[in-house]
Amino acid sequence: MKRKIIIIGYDPEIIEMVLSLDDCSIEGYVDINEAKYEPMNIKYLGNDENFVNTDLNRSSRQLIITIDDTAKREFLYKFYKSHSYELATLISKKSNISKFCSIGEGCIIQELTNISFNAKLGKNVKINTGANVMHDVSVGDHSTLAPNSVILGYVKIGNCCFIGSNSTLLPNTVISANSIIGAGSVVTKSLEQGVYTGVPARKLK
Repeated sequence: MKRKIIIIGYDPEIIEMVLSLDDCSIEGYVDINEAKYEPMNIKYLGNDENFVNTDLNRSSRQLIITIDDTAKREFLYKFYKSHSYELATLISKKSNISKFCSIGEGCIIQELTNISFNAKLGKNVKINTGANVMHDVSVGDHSTLAPNSVILGYVKIGNCCFIGSNSTLLPNTVISANSIIGAGSVVTKSLEQGVYTGVPARKLK
C-alpha cells in the first residue's frame, strides 16, 4: 500500500521526487499561500494552522518538510509532532545509500547524493542534490546540506546547521549547532557557533 504524503512547503523538486517513488502518493501541499503556477496539479490544503485544524485523516498520512531554512525546519517539525503527525523519510531512487548508515525520521535525500558507511543522519535532515556524506559522518537534527556539499570522514555537524552549496568540510572537523557554512567554503578546523565563509572558512564578525 502506498504511503500518503503531505508536502509541507511547496517545492517542485521534492514533489517531482515523491511522484517518482513507487511507494508514495501525494495528497496535497501546505504553504503560506497557494502556488500561482502549479503544473503538477497538486491540491492546495491551506496554511499550517488551517491544515491542522481541518485535517481529519492525520493518522493515515505522513508529512515531509521541504524547507531549507534550519530554524523553520525545527519549528515545523515540533509543530506537527505536537499535533500527532508522523513524518516520512524520503530517499531518491537515484541516490547511493550505504546499507550500514543510519537515517532518522523525516529525512529527505535527493538525487545523486552519496551517504557512506556508518554515516548517521538525525531527524528531519535535508540532503540536497549531489551532496556527498562520507564514512563515519554525523549530521544533527534539522540540518540542511546544500547541493554538491562534501562532508569528509568523521565530521560531526550539530543540530540546525546549514552547509552551503559546493562547500567542503575536511575530515575530523566539528561544526557547532546553529552554524552556517557559506557556499564554496572549505572548513579546515572545528568551528564554534557562527557564520563562516571563505577558503579556509573564517567567522564573519
